[in-house]
Amino acid sequence: MRRYAVFLPERELVRWKKFTADCCAIGETRIGDVFSWYPLSAHQRRDPGHMSSSIRRFLKAERSGSVIFHPAVQESRIGTFSHRETEEFTFSRSYAGFGRRLLQCLKEARLETLSRIDQFVEQSWIHSIPDRRISASTWLSQFRLSSDYTWIGKQLLRFIDLWSFERVFIELGMFSEIDLHNYDVIALNLGNTAGKSSGILANRIRKLTEQTGVDIPIMDFKQAIECIEYTNILFVEDCLISGNEMCRVFLGLLNETNPIGSAKSLPLSDVGILSTKRITLRFAVKTDWGVEELRYFLEARGLQDCIHIDRNTGATYPVLSAMGRTEMAQRHRICDEQQNLVSIDLLNPWSFDNGRGWMTSEDAEDARKLCWEIGHQLMQQYSGNLRKSDVWISECALGVRSLGLSTIFAHSIPKSTLPIYWLSGKVEHCGVTRDWKPLFFLYHNSGISGDRMSSASNT
Repeated sequence: MRRYAVFLPERELVRWKKFTADCCAIGETRIGDVFSWYPLSAHQRRDPGHMSSSIRRFLKAERSGSVIFHPAVQESRIGTFSHRETEEFTFSRSYAGFGRRLLQCLKEARLETLSRIDQFVEQSWIHSIPDRRISASTWLSQFRLSSDYTWIGKQLLRFIDLWSFERVFIELGMFSEIDLHNYDVIALNLGNTAGKSSGILANRIRKLTEQTGVDIPIMDFKQAIECIEYTNILFVEDCLISGNEMCRVFLGLLNETNPIGSAKSLPLSDVGILSTKRITLRFAVKTDWGVEELRYFLEARGLQDCIHIDRNTGATYPVLSAMGRTEMAQRHRICDEQQNLVSIDLLNPWSFDNGRGWMTSEDAEDARKLCWEIGHQLMQQYSGNLRKSDVWISECALGVRSLGLSTIFAHSIPKSTLPIYWLSGKVEHCGVTRDWKPLFFLYHNSGISGDRMSSASNT
């Protein structure tokens, strides 16, 4: 990655650091890998010797480095350099030109939001079809409705959390040969009742272990449990959102009546074999709610000693509100028997937390209302013949359980992710109608079942 030394007045440092941060995803930490900031006092800007020595030190340390000058830094003040005629030096004649140059540097480094997303869709998103693909800027233009809401769209683009296969494997510890040697087998839920996402993930993990020379079997979870020679089992999955899908896996294995949907696994031939195993559950993405739901489920069946949730790996999203954490601590359910939320106040829609980057709480609420309005219409059309209740559809307008996530895997999308990212349909706002196009198009949507949306793939 090419590095740039940016010389600018001290008073301008905060402004331009914020500018570069606002061009990138929320929480992006690699901006410091692109820019080295050199704030100059008025005296230092008049001293050619000071800038010359700083520039020489930078170019000596960074053989392919470049230097960018703020308009307030005069060209005549930087001293003499032997290769000044090269493109290593950029003198900005205006603030606009200076901003464009910084933005171009971020684009080249694939850190700028729009180019980062476009690259992911083109190179990593396995469902990408050229004639159905739209650019991030085209998706953003759809926010020009009765008023210009592109400020909402820009912020939502910054929130998108992209998960390549490599990032998933890093979080799951698949690159750690020492860690994997602690296990006899890697297991995924691959049975006939499982979703397609697990099969895609299993194929990728199998290829990875072959490339890295790690000799460890990869098989279906149920088969791994029933195999006498395997004691230490590492179960991996891309996400644990509400805990619903994982609980359904265990309900199927235990052959228990399933009150929360169809079973996600066939029953074990001998349930007692679970007590002889040491099973670690590891997820690339998890929520605090999902972890607590699954923990309570296992404890209620006395399985906590043989089945362990790995909290030290993967990313964790705190989606429980203060009220939700209190209810969970008292073992009260977040959802009723029909699997609808008991109260919307128990969870925080992830993308609309004011601490996530909205200027004000009013901005966050305006964005939430617009996304709910569009998402409700999209979900109404998508649900089609699924015979879902109006309560369920309203709850899913911001993603299942109203979680408002922005998580995108290379192979699937959690259903709790905002529908405006992945659904299409006609939407109307204040008399303006638009054919909404998704940024992440799924060409064989498998319907609403489990914790994610995925597409059939031979990858």
